[in-house]
Amino acid sequence: MKNPVLLAALSIVGTIVGAGIFGLPYVFSQAGAPIGLLYCVILGAAAVMIHWLYAKVAEATPGRHRLVGYAHKHLGRAAAELASVTNPMGLLGSLLAYLILGGAFLAVLFGGSPVIWGLVFFAVMSLIIFLPFRRVEYLEGWLTWLLIIVAVIVVALVAPHVRVLNLTAVHASKWFLPYGVVFFSFGGLSVIPDIVESLNKKMKNVAAAIVGGTVFSVVLSAAFGLVVAGATGTNTASDAIGGLVPIVGRAIVASGAVFGLLAVATSFLTIGENIKEQFRMDFKFSATGAWAAAVGLPLAAYLFGARDFIGVLGFVGAVFGVIDGILIALMARKIIKSRLRVLIIPLMVVFAAGLVSEIIAIVK
Repeated sequence: MKNPVLLAALSIVGTIVGAGIFGLPYVFSQAGAPIGLLYCVILGAAAVMIHWLYAKVAEATPGRHRLVGYAHKHLGRAAAELASVTNPMGLLGSLLAYLILGGAFLAVLFGGSPVIWGLVFFAVMSLIIFLPFRRVEYLEGWLTWLLIIVAVIVVALVAPHVRVLNLTAVHASKWFLPYGVVFFSFGGLSVIPDIVESLNKKMKNVAAAIVGGTVFSVVLSAAFGLVVAGATGTNTASDAIGGLVPIVGRAIVASGAVFGLLAVATSFLTIGENIKEQFRMDFKFSATGAWAAAVGLPLAAYLFGARDFIGVLGFVGAVFGVIDGILIALMARKIIKSRLRVLIIPLMVVFAAGLVSEIIAIVK
């Protein structure tokens, strides 16, 4: 893989297409496919925009940082303290979601307890993250290619079983349900600083990688959500795969589990490396301490019973993800002087609406 832009785009795909994609069929079936698609269009466009704005922040800031460091330099201490809570918590929540699904998919493939398999998945992924980043990046690139191939195969095999009735029903009472899960599903912020650095801050190439990688991920994710929800309807499982067994048989479900395992593995590696580097660079942990914190905290939450997949996705996406997006928009507003600056305000409105809706849901 010698094309740096393609490699960067694949890194974005590998980061975005992870645990979140398996939550989309469930929220599509609960709220209605038309509502789910509307969210995909709006939040997909928002994802492209916020990834680009984060890249502009990374380009304009000397040195190597993550969100906490950028917030401190451009917005001051208070913003940095907020980011020091929301960003690591969001990334750690993502790892927890990947850990939940990793165990579930291994159990589908080999039988046994999802919890035990989750621990096996955790052990292997944690060991890989402990390796130098170049090796992780190389492995992630090949896993992403496999992920794309398997995803297309699964969509093609399940598509003939789609029922139009399952795609036309709309449940207005659950209008806000998809927001957090969809927003989580399209998030690729963690890899953006590395993309800017790997492409030597050549922003034309960075833009090509961001647009290509993000749009491809959004289309693939939306197609997966529509096809699975269209096939399983009200019986759609929270992890998407379980509800397919009576419809398409165990062989196709096993293929879906392989796809899921690849998706979760690629994202776990990229996010895990990012949070490890954040602990090391922004919080001044030692290399070993940063690794232990990055992988140990999600493991602790998992062992203490945090295994509600949809709940984790929705909360992380609509709270931690949205707050990080608002901070990036505020930083970009100080940096960007072109006409693109006018797009930041409606972007923040979209983020604020999602945050308020999640807070209302929690209160209820």
